Amino acid sequence: MIRSLVAATVLAAGLVAGGSAFTASSAAPQPAFRGPGGVYEMHLKLLRAIDAGDEAKVCQFFAESTAGVGVDANGRFGDARGFGAFVLDGKGKPVSCDGVHCAADCLAKWGGEGWTTRITDGWMDCPTSNLSYATLELERTCTVGDGVEVRRFRLTSLVRHTKTGFKVWQMHLSPAG
Repeated sequence: MIRSLVAATVLAAGLVAGGSAFTASSAAPQPAFRGPGGVYEMHLKLLRAIDAGDEAKVCQFFAESTAGVGVDANGRFGDARGFGAFVLDGKGKPVSCDGVHCAADCLAKWGGEGWTTRITDGWMDCPTSNLSYATLELERTCTVGDGVEVRRFRLTSLVRHTKTGFKVWQMHLSPAG
């Protein structure tokens, strides 16, 4: 009974003060997306940078990670890899990248005039700020003159939230089956 009374009082105060307890004032600054929405928004911006062929901007969405340990083919443990990506180069050839600049260089070569990428399906979650993920189905379209080329891909990434937003620290990109 007391909880119901408190909730009703808070709701009434919100309605009297601002018209609705559930909507933010349009004058209030909108915070950056957090959680799965933030992971999705970051990927949209990353894809726009790739479409533009902007290596420096692509690089801004990647971050080195010092978490965890690495292991070699013989089972010896060592330092964390930092950043790892298995992507496709501009010609569609698989490439393993052990650094943010290598991955940004490969992905920027995907872009350029006429390319657009859209997310056609996806799943993402943000269980902690240190480990979020996304699995996205992508459709890349290139329009040159009268020709149109459409390619489909699957992108899986591990993401971490930093002071400047979400950053990818592991990525796998391959043709969709």
